[in-house]
Amino acid sequence: MRKLTIPVILSAAFFTTPALAGGVGVMTTGGMHEAKAYYYDNLGRQGIDTQQRPNAGFGAEVMLGDKDDRIMGLMRVYSNVDWPTDEPTLDGVSDDDAIYPAAHLEAPRLDGTITMGVQWGLWGDPSGFQLVATTLFGSAFITPDNLEYLIAEGGAGATYMVNERFQLAGTVAFAGRFRKQITISESMFVSARYMFD
Repeated sequence: MRKLTIPVILSAAFFTTPALAGGVGVMTTGGMHEAKAYYYDNLGRQGIDTQQRPNAGFGAEVMLGDKDDRIMGLMRVYSNVDWPTDEPTLDGVSDDDAIYPAAHLEAPRLDGTITMGVQWGLWGDPSGFQLVATTLFGSAFITPDNLEYLIAEGGAGATYMVNERFQLAGTVAFAGRFRKQITISESMFVSARYMFD
């Protein structure tokens, strides 16, 4: 019995048919993120001005699962651009006493980002119009000056099958970014996907 089991396992591992259920697509995103502008008074005490700044990006999506399933795997690989902070609003410090970097000297920050998770069908028909939720986890894994951060994201939106193969999707998502501390971002994702079985 044992001699028969090993060849069966090996043949199953090497001669299985490839899974061809899922899809690929392009996506774009835009939103706001929490950014902190630091400043110091003439005694060296630090102040922090928390600002909401724009972010945008574009990239690719990969779907895993039958296009008629309500639950599908979702992966996004995209570039994300964070706008730098403005000049800080000073709290109890005069302009003459404050020290901070000039905002106009800072360039937008470009990160390479990957997130993976699940798209959950909540209501409707996956082959037509459907309300969905997403839960994704990942990181900004390519960043300037080694400033990588973790991402945990939850969203809600909708998908619509235009025809047998093409799907449009839109999601509004809230994410926590973690690098030494947690900051919040809000983004909208719009996708065009080619689905196959």
